[in-house]
Amino acid sequence: MANAYSTSENQWIWICFHTEVLSLEIIRLAINTERNGSIETNWKHVMCHKLVRVSYRDVYKQRRHTASEFLTIISHDRKWIIPNYVIEANRSFIVTRQREIVPQKYGGNLWEDESGINHY
Repeated sequence: MANAYSTSENQWIWICFHTEVLSLEIIRLAINTERNGSIETNWKHVMCHKLVRVSYRDVYKQRRHTASEFLTIISHDRKWIIPNYVIEANRSFIVTRQREIVPQKYGGNLWEDESGINHY
């Protein structure tokens, strides 16, 4: 997962890989940090899944063991969420500035999507 969404070093995304569909209501409850103060702590308490912070122009590698999984992405300010995006095994993705998830091009640049667009 390559993070091209952010426009500055002070922005990041949170990502979570999971094998079952998560309800938007539960996701919103999990990112509410008023009780515990930390999104990571609250997420783990509510979801029992790992939440990973991916910094500006950084990459996160996840070893997957199933044919497909779901990916949920949350912006650093928690104002937008992409819930339950289906990802296939052995595929890599880029989160774009337009808040879209696009597949990386096989054999291409890390930031290049299947259409040949470089998102760096």
